[in-house]
Amino acid sequence: MTESRARLIERYAEERHAVTALLASRLVSPLITSGLTANQLKIILLITSDLAQTGRDLAEVLDVSPASVSTSVDRLVAMGYLSRASDAGDRRVTHLIPTERATRIHDQILEGHGAWEHYLEHMPVDDLDALVRGLASLRRVIAERIDPDPALPESE
Repeated sequence: MTESRARLIERYAEERHAVTALLASRLVSPLITSGLTANQLKIILLITSDLAQTGRDLAEVLDVSPASVSTSVDRLVAMGYLSRASDAGDRRVTHLIPTERATRIHDQILEGHGAWEHYLEHMPVDDLDALVRGLASLRRVIAERIDPDPALPESE
């Protein structure tokens, strides 16, 4: 007999937590070793994820003043994480472009230094197939139900 939906969701949460705990050091390492502040990491993730493209976008999403964003962006440009490009249609608008260095930090944070792929190589093919089908189904459900203009969750 198949477990109830509620029990399967509960088991999924338990397994997700256990896997995250096992990989925590790999997932947290780029945050610690980057030398970036939490605010700088937020900005990099927002820009590399296309959730913000300008300083004004960042100020709005982060709910801070444009001046504080400007200071952080200046530092990230100087450090080689971002570059600036003028908007072809409106020279008053400056777009923030992630550099390869920013993209690498983004990928390390979100992908855990390739940890997932390493361990997937060792899974039985039938289990890997079920996992891929499950993730594809989850992606479809999220795509169908996600708010097209979501507000980011507030920081605690």
